Amino acid sequence: MRRVLFLLLLLLTAGNASAQGPVTTELFLPFIPNVQFAPVYVAIENGYFAEEGLDVRIRHGAEHDGVDLVAANQLQLGIFGGEQVLLARSQGRPVLSVYEWFQQFPAGVVATIGTDYESPREFSDLAGKKVGIHGRSGVTWTAFVALMNAAGMTEQDFELETVGFNVPELVCLGLIDAAVVYLNNEPLQIDNRISARDCGDLRGYRVFPVTPVVDLVSNVIVTNETTLEASPELVKAFVKAFDRGLQAAIANPAAAMLASSPYVEGLLAPGDAEVLASLASLASLAQLAMDEADRGTMLRVEGEVDEEDLEAQLEELRATLGRGLSTSAKLQSSVLLSTIPLWVAEVLGYSDRVSWVTTAAALQAAGMLDNAPDVDLAFTNRFVPGCAAGDACP
Repeated sequence: MRRVLFLLLLLLTAGNASAQGPVTTELFLPFIPNVQFAPVYVAIENGYFAEEGLDVRIRHGAEHDGVDLVAANQLQLGIFGGEQVLLARSQGRPVLSVYEWFQQFPAGVVATIGTDYESPREFSDLAGKKVGIHGRSGVTWTAFVALMNAAGMTEQDFELETVGFNVPELVCLGLIDAAVVYLNNEPLQIDNRISARDCGDLRGYRVFPVTPVVDLVSNVIVTNETTLEASPELVKAFVKAFDRGLQAAIANPAAAMLASSPYVEGLLAPGDAEVLASLASLASLAQLAMDEADRGTMLRVEGEVDEEDLEAQLEELRATLGRGLSTSAKLQSSVLLSTIPLWVAEVLGYSDRVSWVTTAAALQAAGMLDNAPDVDLAFTNRFVPGCAAGDACP
């Protein structure tokens, strides 16, 4: 009987929904609805999940709650930080990554440049400074600890202050000298305050991203071992559709903004939709090319990514998207465009084993992980479309 049920589940999740109807699947997303989740929204709105026989519903909440739900198989899929996978596995909870969404770690530290001291050139120059942190867990704390350890420093070298998510305001009020930040969001808010002359004596800031220093695993699609064993076709279908949504969001930010608007309250003001619709035929980034033979399911970089050229193109896109949009929509489009470089890779979704080993070592050095789990059980590339299609994966 168990084998019959197993075979039935495979049929239901094989991508052919004509007979049984779509399989309802709940996806856990941390935080609140946000334009940074655009690939998920695009995959829903463009029908990519539906084409794979899935009816994807979204549940938002605290990241640790989501990890608990997926680990207990109360939910089959979620998006979390790679460090959460390692922490969970060290506690015997059978979760694993099946797709590395962010290829660069989205967090770092900003240090203010005021009138009373020179610009910090090295992370170690922040010794003795008041540094705002979101808390002692999560992505930004992992980034801070990695930067701190790389500089040979300890918490005692700083005056740490828990500030929640009020970093832009506190920076502009001069109440902190530096702060951990999400690189694709909070610096933009500081920029806007500076442009509005609402940032006191602040002359600027220096950013210390973690990726050039330590290659850590960032946001990944997570499932559990039970689902992987019993319903591999469910995982395969979800990842394939998400991959298409990610490609589409990269290729057409204006359309991605439109697709996100039903899910993110207040994303667009009256008139913004019309402006974005007129820009929805915006060309893809020059470095990125869709493989037409695979109906757009694979994304490749033509040669190595020239970061300066990519940034120049993003700035042009940012200026184009900003024309005619409301202030809030302009900021959110900037967030999206600042996030795109964090997603781009030679093979979207691919996980490098070295980065998992490095992340485990960083967590151990921070005292967050007593015994590192077997990293080879913490991730798999078998569902990554580029790898599954037989392309060369390192």
